[in-house]
Amino acid sequence: VVHMELTDTIDPMCFFMAPLETFNEWALGLNLLVALIGFLIPFSIMAVFNILTARHIKRCNKPESRKNCYLIYTYIIVFLISWLPFHLILLILTLEGTHIFLHCYVLEFLYFFYDIIDCFSLIHCVVNPILYNFLSKNFQGKLISAVVRYIPKNQMEQKDRDGSSSNTQHSVVITQDKTLPI
Repeated sequence: VVHMELTDTIDPMCFFMAPLETFNEWALGLNLLVALIGFLIPFSIMAVFNILTARHIKRCNKPESRKNCYLIYTYIIVFLISWLPFHLILLILTLEGTHIFLHCYVLEFLYFFYDIIDCFSLIHCVVNPILYNFLSKNFQGKLISAVVRYIPKNQMEQKDRDGSSSNTQHSVVITQDKTLPI
């Protein structure tokens, strides 16, 4: 059933209106689908395969395996902490009024908390690149070499601004094993 509403406006408007007769059932079904597709399925797949990967890494008995396992478990925890509160609050707000009844203050708090948790749930978009990239030794080395490459070796403009008369020039050399050359 499609609902249409005419409004007095110059500009054409197009918007979705849920079926009013069965809105609560429709909203519950949609939110359960969002929780299933947006959280339960991705979390299950990610958790299972990351745990299997961590177990395989742990069996290799390499020195860095403990750190790598810790990092893998951190990915799972970050996803869980970022998205579980959002989907729980969404489910509670959807069930409120039809299946559960909450006190007015609790409901007001949940609506307020929903806006905050909606923003918080996207923190994983910031944390994941940090975990994937900045904690990687390979990435750290490449970042340092990229930054060092663009540091000017001749600091003549700096000397003129400081009023220094020294002609000493410095270069930074970083080797692969992170020791300074002799």
